Amino acid sequence: MVDNKKIVLHVGCGPVSELTFHPHFKRDEWREIRLDIDPDLNPDIVASLTDMRVVPSGSMDAVWSSHNVEHLFPHQVPTALREFLRVLKPGGFALITLPDLQAIAGLVVADKLDDVAYYSPGGPIAAHDMIYGWRAETQSGNDFMCHRTGFTAKTLYWALIAAGFAEVMVQRDGHYALWATAYKQRPAEPKALAGIDTEIYVPSQSEQLKTGYHLWQDQHRPTVEHKALCEQRIHSWLRSPRIHLALLVSQPNDRLLAASIGSLACQYHMPARVTVVAPFAPSAEWRDNDRLCWHVAGDDLLLEANRVLSEFDADWVGVADGGDQFAPHAFFALAEAALSHPDWRMVYSDEDRINNAGARDLPHFKPDFNPALLRSYPYVGGLSLIDQRLFRRLGGFDSRFLGVEEYDLVLRVLEQAGAAAFGHVADLLYHRLTDGGHCNLPVSALVEKGRAALAAHLERQGVGADVVHGVFPASYRVRYRVAPEVSASVLIVADSNLAHLQRCVESVLEQTAWPNYELVVLADAAAGEDVRVYVAALGGLGEPRIRAVVADEALAWSEARNRLAAESLGEFLVFLHSSCAIMQADWLEELLGRANQSGVAAVGPRLLKPDGKVHQAGAILGLDNRPVSSPFSDEALEYPGYYGRALVAQNFSALPEACLVIRHGVFAASGGFDAHFVGDLAAADLSLRLTQGVDRLEWTPFVSLLHSGQALAGNAPADWGAFYARWLSKMARDPAYNPNLSLRHGFAVETLACLSYDPYPWKPLPRVLVNPADDTGSGEYRISAPARMLNQTLQAQVITSRATLSPVEMARVAPDVIVMQRQVYEHQVDAIRRYQRYAGAFRVFELDDLITDMPAKSALRPFMPTDVGHWLKEALAICDRFVVSTDALAEAYRHLHGDIRVAPNYLEGARWKGLAPLRGAGRKPRVGWSGGNSHTGDLDVITEVVKVLADEVEWVFFGMCTDEIRPCLHEYHAGVELDDYPAKLASLNLDLALAPLEQHPFNECKSHLKLLEYGVLGYPVIATDIRPYQGDYPVTRVANHVEDWVGAIRGHLADAEQNARRGDALREHVLSRWMLEDHLDVWQAAWML
Repeated sequence: MVDNKKIVLHVGCGPVSELTFHPHFKRDEWREIRLDIDPDLNPDIVASLTDMRVVPSGSMDAVWSSHNVEHLFPHQVPTALREFLRVLKPGGFALITLPDLQAIAGLVVADKLDDVAYYSPGGPIAAHDMIYGWRAETQSGNDFMCHRTGFTAKTLYWALIAAGFAEVMVQRDGHYALWATAYKQRPAEPKALAGIDTEIYVPSQSEQLKTGYHLWQDQHRPTVEHKALCEQRIHSWLRSPRIHLALLVSQPNDRLLAASIGSLACQYHMPARVTVVAPFAPSAEWRDNDRLCWHVAGDDLLLEANRVLSEFDADWVGVADGGDQFAPHAFFALAEAALSHPDWRMVYSDEDRINNAGARDLPHFKPDFNPALLRSYPYVGGLSLIDQRLFRRLGGFDSRFLGVEEYDLVLRVLEQAGAAAFGHVADLLYHRLTDGGHCNLPVSALVEKGRAALAAHLERQGVGADVVHGVFPASYRVRYRVAPEVSASVLIVADSNLAHLQRCVESVLEQTAWPNYELVVLADAAAGEDVRVYVAALGGLGEPRIRAVVADEALAWSEARNRLAAESLGEFLVFLHSSCAIMQADWLEELLGRANQSGVAAVGPRLLKPDGKVHQAGAILGLDNRPVSSPFSDEALEYPGYYGRALVAQNFSALPEACLVIRHGVFAASGGFDAHFVGDLAAADLSLRLTQGVDRLEWTPFVSLLHSGQALAGNAPADWGAFYARWLSKMARDPAYNPNLSLRHGFAVETLACLSYDPYPWKPLPRVLVNPADDTGSGEYRISAPARMLNQTLQAQVITSRATLSPVEMARVAPDVIVMQRQVYEHQVDAIRRYQRYAGAFRVFELDDLITDMPAKSALRPFMPTDVGHWLKEALAICDRFVVSTDALAEAYRHLHGDIRVAPNYLEGARWKGLAPLRGAGRKPRVGWSGGNSHTGDLDVITEVVKVLADEVEWVFFGMCTDEIRPCLHEYHAGVELDDYPAKLASLNLDLALAPLEQHPFNECKSHLKLLEYGVLGYPVIATDIRPYQGDYPVTRVANHVEDWVGAIRGHLADAEQNARRGDALREHVLSRWMLEDHLDVWQAAWML
């Protein structure tokens, strides 16, 4: 009988009890797998929360954790949460509850630390118990029950986000507990599953930005490897760009100036000249400084800056304020970008703020050059460089616009050189000082100066427009004037909803103030008889501006709209969905004013839901794991968005189809809507075709339409493939977005390091994306350790991802090679198929076990798919290479792949060298074994041996033992985290180490890793005489008979000196032949480097 129940991993399960099993997991729907570190509780799996390697990746539908995570040290919490995430299937979730420290603090403030707060099944609970751990247990010496980390809703939320969960919902239960529902992938309709009716914690926009940015900073700190590769690149330049930077300083402050100069001194590529422009003479500290020049300005700081920036021979010039700082690679990144794009005349970067505490916050990850956004507010700048020849030609900065002089300069560059002259380095290179700057005018005056600069720009361009202050603070709204002769055709294709159609038509006729338009409505055979009758009636009204088209046949989505366009008479086409309704009289005038501007191909408005929230507001390519999605959906009307982008006009790469305004001739020249797509996907395809050249799309929030429609069938995943095939390269970097912003949450800082800005845009090394099956065991030895070493030795750029990436995310990474370890679940094989279809990278499948023939006693066996052989075969069929750990494994699977390579296991010197265990440390010889709970069958080999020698040796076991042999042990040590494992193994001070293996085909294919771990520590070894332990290793091999094991152990211990020599010989063997750093060529060859 097939068990179709979903599986929930109950971590830290404790004793069997219905009271500890959440009611969401109904027994007739869910199968419980119990996991606990305490073997006396008889769990299904003995393991810690921080090392669940026995549970395969992607094998669980849910993880249930009740009052466990607080028992971990703070540094262990991220590891545990990543383990929760790792074992979940793509649609899986974790349900977590733990103490609410914020609520408990109220008891402490009220001086009720030891007062009973509530009664649990185990007895009374006070604040003291919730903070430090249940005293009934901790006072008896049970350290497992101590609490080591506290959480509030905020810290729990961000801990889960940092671990990589895509959607997190945290609730406070109104008493003393937090409840979190954390999804591995963002579901269409996320739900909090705790079963409590309390408010869901929602971090503020500023908090999201701040905390997400802290995570980003942790992942983007400069490394030795990054600096080395940048320096190599500098040496390869045929000519080094000469950069002249002027630091504008209005008030004496040596401390702030020193911060700027200090950050410049750390540059990989120093500006050729740094000049301080100030209205005062330098202090003694700077008077004889050979790092910079000093120019004393008169009353006009900008006039002097113009002079010094124009006189010194340079390729690029720029300004910054004293006190501002620069990333170490700032000028290298700008110079590299300029060299790679010789058509650029101005290049700018992203920036953040140095707050009053000296920390960095408020990152501004900007879009690529966006003319409409530039006309909304001055987003270009900090840090920006301009071609010196163009700077001279423009006359430099205009002193009339002091304080917004850079905004005025950018507008003039746009006029002279065009939008294509602007380049953007999507990296955070500039750190702007809070309350810094060289102009002391109030903000209101600066905003007004900016408005004047924008108005002057429009006037110079001959654009008829009025500039007023926008809704978002310090922003502008341009009201473009429209000539009366500009005409429009409002085109509506009726669907089957008559009420929506009537509302749409009537709102157009009643609300539209612009007089020069026609209304054309089409109903085909699929619309329904009532709709067709209504449309025919419209045509019979005798109203010249209304035309009706009633088709006898059913028309395809694109065919209907293309036919309407062909029959329309207006200069502009307004495609309007029948579920829309007009809500403001100037809607058409506003849209036509923007659509009539030079270089604008199409315009779209903001669409609102019936509840007043935003439905669609422009579109970002690849957002929400879809081909295209709106970034501000479901937000309130007044929600500003990231740097106000929900409230200002801007250019997007795609616009929704519900209301799309496009010049008639442009639409005809484009070929119209493509028959392969419908709905928003068709509009996105058209949008991208329209912007292949210099034309752009514009979105405005100053027109809002009601939209009652839902996503159309064309947005179903089955229809996405053709869109990806056509546009994936464009989607990888949407110019309206930023690669440091997440595609999983609109305008959230990207916290997955593998997906944010590429530090090596010139691609100096092969780029390898690796997907380890776990963070311990085989994932460490066979994926993470080689990856680290290849990165450190500059032989490859290896990027680690534990998440399944969407096609667009994979295009962001753009790997040459993808290495996937033990991906044998159906959803994992589906992911490989997507990588095959869209990534174009060389695909390597990695395996280190004979997973199709596992021992009956293996703890891993129950978690493998029942048809694992089928899925392994499917995965290998779509991979280019198969890498295994042993010759035996290669022989066993030779029939499954034509290119199978062996890359043996090695030890990483940084982890293992320098450890020196003691010998003769016990009263009796110390004999030990190290293993995990997946080694039950192996331990059975020596169970009787342990009993026989219990009085002759001090048995030391590490990682696992059974109840049967525990009384015989001198010491038992629980498993530790991976980073602590080498030192812990060395601390056992063994005189002899045992490596038993059950005789089984699975073990015949295993590797020699245990011999290496023992050997590098100088432990003499007795091992089962089995293939992985055969060869020239200086160890003693025995058959799996009790008498052979006992005899070999006694023989070793009879001569301590000879035993020690055996350990020395094994250590030398491992150090000379089996260290990873000496064999990176093996991994290069295995991964096709």
